[in-house]
Amino acid sequence: MDSTLTDRAGVSPHTLRGLHAVAGISEVSLQKLVRAAEELRLEAEVAALENERWLEELRKFRDKVGGRNKAADLLRVNPTYLGRVLRGEKPMTAEMVKRLRERLLNVT
Repeated sequence: MDSTLTDRAGVSPHTLRGLHAVAGISEVSLQKLVRAAEELRLEAEVAALENERWLEELRKFRDKVGGRNKAADLLRVNPTYLGRVLRGEKPMTAEMVKRLRERLLNVT
C-alpha cells in the first residue's frame, strides 16, 4: 500500500519513511499524501458500492434460478464458494461479475 500511496501522491518512498520515523516532512509532501489517501479511500468506497450492487444481483439470480447450487452450476463456480460470496465472506471476482452479467442477459 505504501508504494501505491507514494506513487499516487507523487512523493518518494524516502519521504514516507521520514514521515513514519517522525523525522519531519514538508507541508507540500504531507498535503500530497493526504490528497492521495483520500483519492484511494474514495475509489475503495466506489468499488465497495459496486460490489454490493452485484452481490444483490447475484442474490436475485440465485432466487430466480432456484437456489445456490443451480446458480453455481450456471456461473461455473463451486457451490461452497458461491455460498461464501453470498454471505459476504469472499468478494465477487471480476470474472464472476462477467459470468453473472452474461447470464442475466439470457435469463428472463
